[in-house]
Amino acid sequence: MGLRRGDRYLLVYPFFHTAGLKSGLLACVLRGATMVPHAVFEAGRSDIMGPVPPQVARHACSLAYDMYMASAASSSTSKAHGKTIGSRGMKLVRTPSGEHIASHIRRLIFEGLLRPGMRVPQDTIASDLGVSRIPVREALIVLEREGWVTNEMHRGAFINALNEQSVHDHYELYGLIFGFAAQRAISRGATDLPERLAEIQAEFARATTPDEQHRLSLDFHGSILKVAASPRIDVAIRAMSALVPGNFFDSVPDAVDVQKRGLAAIVRAMKQADGEKASAEYVKLMRQVGNKVAQLFDERSLFEPAAIIA
Repeated sequence: MGLRRGDRYLLVYPFFHTAGLKSGLLACVLRGATMVPHAVFEAGRSDIMGPVPPQVARHACSLAYDMYMASAASSSTSKAHGKTIGSRGMKLVRTPSGEHIASHIRRLIFEGLLRPGMRVPQDTIASDLGVSRIPVREALIVLEREGWVTNEMHRGAFINALNEQSVHDHYELYGLIFGFAAQRAISRGATDLPERLAEIQAEFARATTPDEQHRLSLDFHGSILKVAASPRIDVAIRAMSALVPGNFFDSVPDAVDVQKRGLAAIVRAMKQADGEKASAEYVKLMRQVGNKVAQLFDERSLFEPAAIIA
């Protein structure tokens, strides 16, 4: 029936019947498709094919999963490792969502494999990642909303030239949101938070690898968000995609010193329980980080005017 990895498959039959087992669970597990069960079912109605004993269903699903993982592992090890515009030799074994594919396309843009004005090669990306075009289209909708691409009817999606002011605005917003979170965290009265932040900041100052710096940075900001305990702040942060894909400090090493100074200033303000000062220091830090990112993007010619390439 042409079911492929990444497809969204509407399942009408209940899982405890033969049809639901064969055409639903097993098909999706074997192909790596997303199951979308139908929400309504008449419990008293009998299916002509009869129910499947629970032990049989469990065994069948377990067998199907083992077959799928074995197939995926075999496929990923047998592929050539040549550099392509899609996966660059790395086949995704787990089914990537639209957001994962969007992140992959952002990296292609960041690395210069997709330039402003270029058409996004949807078929190539789908093939390289082992998915159908459906999740790729979902990713392009996300990217258009963020300003990375423009979707043109009957023509495809084209890479936009980034706007330098938008980059500065992005990090300015980060500073405002995290600054607000710092104020909320102080108002919660978490007395152990400043010491915890001081420990992370000291570790960051001693860190020598981008991986350590990336982990500690996330730990620092995450500790503030956790204590702030505001679902609305969490939603606002999740809504802002990373402009720099992958490990930030690996791609923007000049931001390390900026981060060291900024985290130290935020810790001082948090120890003084000065929410306004902590917020101002967050805005200052993120503004300086935004300057470094804008400089990097300019060096990579990501701010070039778009020239449509048919």
